[in-house]
Amino acid sequence: NYKLEVTINKQKIDAVASLANWTDVTSTGAKGEIQFTGDITTPEHENTITAGSFDLYWGTSAESLTSSTGWSYSGGKWTNSTPIYWENGTQAYYFRALAKYKSNTEIEAANMTTPYTVEQGDDSKDILWATTPAHTWNGSTIAEGDPVHPRTGAVPLSFRHALSKVTVKLKTSDDDDNKKVNLTGATVTITPIATTGTLKLDDGKIELPTGEANGQFTGTVNDDKSISSLTIPQSISNNVKLQVKLSDGTTYSLQLNTCKNSSDVPIIQWGRGNHYTYEVTLNKEKISFVAFLKEWVNETGSGDATLDW
Repeated sequence: NYKLEVTINKQKIDAVASLANWTDVTSTGAKGEIQFTGDITTPEHENTITAGSFDLYWGTSAESLTSSTGWSYSGGKWTNSTPIYWENGTQAYYFRALAKYKSNTEIEAANMTTPYTVEQGDDSKDILWATTPAHTWNGSTIAEGDPVHPRTGAVPLSFRHALSKVTVKLKTSDDDDNKKVNLTGATVTITPIATTGTLKLDDGKIELPTGEANGQFTGTVNDDKSISSLTIPQSISNNVKLQVKLSDGTTYSLQLNTCKNSSDVPIIQWGRGNHYTYEVTLNKEKISFVAFLKEWVNETGSGDATLDW
């Protein structure tokens, strides 16, 4: 802050320049700070996240985002040790986020680096991707994923499962020993399928590796005679088989994409955020097959399988 004093007389001009001290101005509150709310995606957005942490990605383009890690829930809001702010009153931003699922109300930071690789496996692989949901603000309708303009209120983030989940549950006759088979130690295999992929941050879709899928989902059923795994969202080709092998060596198989939903439409792909349960009833020389989606989407279906001698 430079101060120039000029004195004008009839015969001369005196000029004196001095450097004045800055005037300190302080403010309270964080009127320009960007804050967030979060929820796990359900059709009604019912479950508000109130614990944990997530990694935020934001910028003026959905294809070029800056990371801001370590957002955590404290004092009734999501905060970061290094806050971020609206640049001005007009500049809008895209927001995306990544986290790991812990419960319907708690998440934890995913700590992923590019490329954002996701893979089949147990619940520790459950990656959540978030964007801003469709909502109304200041009389305007904001579409899902669109840039959000400056506001004094919190920016909503809607988290959804990036992967699919598949459960195979085996059953047999309870009252007829002539039909009943021993399910203890039975193994279930679904193959060939893709078991890894790359998560796209801008839209949450997963890109599959190039080439033909050659992986599998396999394991021995637990005490409930079931087996579950998170799987990569993907189309189910005609080559994909669900195979059951009993401990005595007897095997059964099913072309997976022949299973139909309640609308009599074949289930030909696993979609992100959907839990597919295949219930397989095994009797001697016969198998019946039912599949349905549960938790996020309720849908029932049925299909045919063959006994492999």
